[in-house]
Amino acid sequence: MRMANYRLAEQLAEQALKDNPQSAEANFMLFAARGRRLLAQGSPSITNFWRFSDVNKYLTRTLELDPNHANALAAKGGLLLDLPGFLGGSTSRARALLERAVALNPTGVATRVTLAKALLRQGEREPARTQLRLAAHYACVVRRRAELLEAERLLADLEQGRL
Repeated sequence: MRMANYRLAEQLAEQALKDNPQSAEANFMLFAARGRRLLAQGSPSITNFWRFSDVNKYLTRTLELDPNHANALAAKGGLLLDLPGFLGGSTSRARALLERAVALNPTGVATRVTLAKALLRQGEREPARTQLRLAAHYACVVRRRAELLEAERLLADLEQGRL
């Protein structure tokens, strides 16, 4: 069922992009829908990296059309945080994008959790703690249970010295 929903979302995004190629939102929709479908089929690896890099062009185009697209900034930051350095990953670049995304969308729960992870990688424990507390707060406000649980888990790990 989930895969069928991803395919439908991808088809709708393709049509939206065909109708309006200059739409940042249509580009982002296609990036998100196709990316989710590919992730559901398996995590990025060296052998299938080309499939994921092809999707990245829609994210790049989104940011060309709208440099302040908070969700695209957060997605790009998350990618840069997850990618190894030899594939272009960078914690400092990820952090900068995530900070911009949070400034544009302060209630972005997943963005705050990802920013906290970037801060932790850079040894910034107190700012990470602040981001995780804010993420937990906003997760309650907007009822995002999965993100609340992740923020709480990371906070507990931080408090107990595991991070």
